[in-house]
Amino acid sequence: MEHRLGTVFLGNLSVQQIEKRLGIEISENERLKLKNMHCNNATDIPENKWHCFDMPFVLMCGSKETCQIVYDILKKYSSKMEEEIRIEYEVKKEDS
Repeated sequence: MEHRLGTVFLGNLSVQQIEKRLGIEISENERLKLKNMHCNNATDIPENKWHCFDMPFVLMCGSKETCQIVYDILKKYSSKMEEEIRIEYEVKKEDS
C-alpha cells in the first residue's frame, strides 16, 4: 500500500462499527457478506478482503473487484449516511 509521508492509518472496524458510525443498517445478507470479507490484517489485504480504518475513515479493499462489491452494497444507503467514508483498493506491485 502506498501512502503519503506522514499519513497514519489507525483502527480495525467491524461491519457493525461501520454501520453505527455511518448511521445505517444494512440487510442481514449484506452484513454476512461483508463479515466474510473482513480482514483483520491492515497490510497486504488479500484480493477478496477489506479492512476498515477508524482514522481516517477509510475502507481499504484488496482489489478493485472487492472495492466494487463493497461500493455496490453501501451506495444504496448513501443518502442515509451521517458521515462520509472513503472506499479504496490497494494497487499491487504486479498490477501497476
